Amino acid sequence: LRERSFGSLDLKTSSEYRSLFEALKDMSDDEVWKWKIVDDMETAQDAVERFSNALEEIAKAYFCKKVLVLWHGTVNRSFLVKIGYGSFKEFGNGTFKNTGYAVLESDGKAFKVLETFGVEKKNIWIDFVIII
Repeated sequence: LRERSFGSLDLKTSSEYRSLFEALKDMSDDEVWKWKIVDDMETAQDAVERFSNALEEIAKAYFCKKVLVLWHGTVNRSFLVKIGYGSFKEFGNGTFKNTGYAVLESDGKAFKVLETFGVEKKNIWIDFVIII
């Protein structure tokens, strides 16, 4: 699934805009959901809504089947926060482990984390999800 769009910042290297994200560490989860640096940037709320809609469609289309879904970056953290697995403070920006995964269960609408690997609060990275 497509990563969150950072608009005009997408063309910059992470080192060029990393300092811009320092403000996030002092924000509440409610503020992080709506925050953008530039006007053409997708908010965390927009990205996770798009992502959640895609996961719901996949879960309904493949009900009672195992499905592998690949994605990376900030959408992982935002999705886990949305489903109540943690907070933005616990999943700090840019602190994800590579090759981690989460196994989720879904009824086509709600998602529950059944198992994780390489997913630790304050240091997570998810490359893929298996929906059961």
